[in-house]
Amino acid sequence: MTNEELPPEERIPDDQDDDVQRWDPNTDPDGYDRKRVMRKDWYLDLALDVYFSMDDDNPEGVIGLTITSNGFLVSGLAISRRAWIDATVEQHKQVGSDVSWMEEYFNEFHEDTVAEGKRRREAGLPHQARQFFHMKDVRIGTADDYVEVPLWRGSLADVTGWTFGSWNPKQDPEASE
Repeated sequence: MTNEELPPEERIPDDQDDDVQRWDPNTDPDGYDRKRVMRKDWYLDLALDVYFSMDDDNPEGVIGLTITSNGFLVSGLAISRRAWIDATVEQHKQVGSDVSWMEEYFNEFHEDTVAEGKRRREAGLPHQARQFFHMKDVRIGTADDYVEVPLWRGSLADVTGWTFGSWNPKQDPEASE
């Protein structure tokens, strides 16, 4: 069935990658369907690919990002999944937790995901679209009330808007006197 013959909600948008446009989910060796390979927001996903690689494996990439999600602002420094895993494990180690299970499973899942993406690209198949993004030094809330957290993982499906740059709440005028 061609893209044009599909119901509108199942069509692959024109702004998707060429490998997604040519791909037929009926013959996908891993059973991927259209929802699994379609990017929710091509521009945001492309920016994350540039900074963190398609495999979310660049531990050095950092970019200021502010998003809206479920009515809240989430603002901080976007980092790769690799950097988020390393920082999450380190954070738990610092408080004396036994995180060997976390380190093992998070790293195994990450390495399997990276290997699958590379295998699919080498075979000319679309890779799984990014589902989550990761941040550090995060503020979550509204302009008047927020909480700061060291690390955060969010679903791209919940993002309703975004911009580059981190949110800096207004200074309390009384505090600067």
